[in-house]
Amino acid sequence: MKIAYSHLVQHIEENPSIEQISDSLFQLGHEHEIEGDIFDMEFTPNRGDCLSINGLLRDLAVFYTVNLIKIYIMKSLMNF
Repeated sequence: MKIAYSHLVQHIEENPSIEQISDSLFQLGHEHEIEGDIFDMEFTPNRGDCLSINGLLRDLAVFYTVNLIKIYIMKSLMNF
């Protein structure tokens, strides 16, 4: 799965660099490669919770201040 750095960082208040997010993802056990400003991630079948930006942001909330409320509001508005 490919995820743009800009899509992740827009929900993180600290505005970490791509290298900082990469280090955090490795600490969480998310192996990936960086191609430009894109994270190329591979997930095992038991990590279906991470198959979205929301799932990765929930994991990254251990290291950063993540605005999860904004994400859930957008999701709930889309369901109407």
